[in-house]
Amino acid sequence: MVAGQSKNAKVIARIDHKELKDKLDIPFRDLFLNRNPQNKNAKFKYEHEKVKKKGLRHKFTTFIETVDTRAGGKVSITMASVDDTGRDGILVFTGQPGKREENQNNKSW
Repeated sequence: MVAGQSKNAKVIARIDHKELKDKLDIPFRDLFLNRNPQNKNAKFKYEHEKVKKKGLRHKFTTFIETVDTRAGGKVSITMASVDDTGRDGILVFTGQPGKREENQNNKSW
């Protein structure tokens, strides 16, 4: 929960692909990294066999991560981690406009 919010407040957070694979066995990073797949839209992700098996509802904790931007600045992002002691949440997938790439710190752009 983000400081200053009630326990019922909605929080939008990002979740790392490694977290999806390690905690939920959903291998999106393996499917999309440095590839230009035909099926990279949100619908494909929702229909993926691993997602159907694991479902979209899980428990999450959130934390703030500060990352460097391409322009040389910094930005704070609310991140989520799968945690059985966390708050109920729903995974929401987005499409991907192009080939997924990572910088030298293994962060996706």
